[in-house]
Amino acid sequence: MPAESEAQRKAAGAALGAKRGGSAKSLRGASKDMHESMTEDELEDFASKSIDEINKCLVVLSKATTESTTSGLIKSIDSYFKENSQSSIAGYTSKNFDICPNAVNVFGKLGDSVNPKTKASILSAVRATDDFLGIEKKVVSSKSASLDDIEEMVDLMQSAHFHAGHIGALIGEDLSKDFAFSTGHLITVMEHYGSEQ
Repeated sequence: MPAESEAQRKAAGAALGAKRGGSAKSLRGASKDMHESMTEDELEDFASKSIDEINKCLVVLSKATTESTTSGLIKSIDSYFKENSQSSIAGYTSKNFDICPNAVNVFGKLGDSVNPKTKASILSAVRATDDFLGIEKKVVSSKSASLDDIEEMVDLMQSAHFHAGHIGALIGEDLSKDFAFSTGHLITVMEHYGSEQ
């Protein structure tokens, strides 16, 4: 159940981003449903909760809604992650995008932009993103992060953002908001810094 709650938090975060001026076109499944049915305040509250708080919130929500609606939401989230857990772009298939639907979305969007001028930067950005998500997976699994983990993750994030800027310049589009998701992943890793294994 915790993975489902984390997925719900991420879906609410994506929906909140769209409510605050981001593009709602890339929303699918649960994040699209949340965007359409929840207010900005509700999304902000839902997206900012810890896993335990989300579980408590789900109990309250399930009392206020029919069981089929809650069940449908969870099935929608599960379906989204099963269908869209990784990304293939320019001959590279990610290994760690299953923890980040935003990465799947942004690189899915960039798939149409692959050409001889953009290919190297897109590949560099997708690899750096995949690698920093891999660090998060390792840290969450071990429940411990070292300073080296954090430094490596920051370096990879900077590389991904640098290449995103280059791609944006080549295609004439500002991609900074599209890559803003990385901060949340760094925060997750930093929460494990100094934890005992």
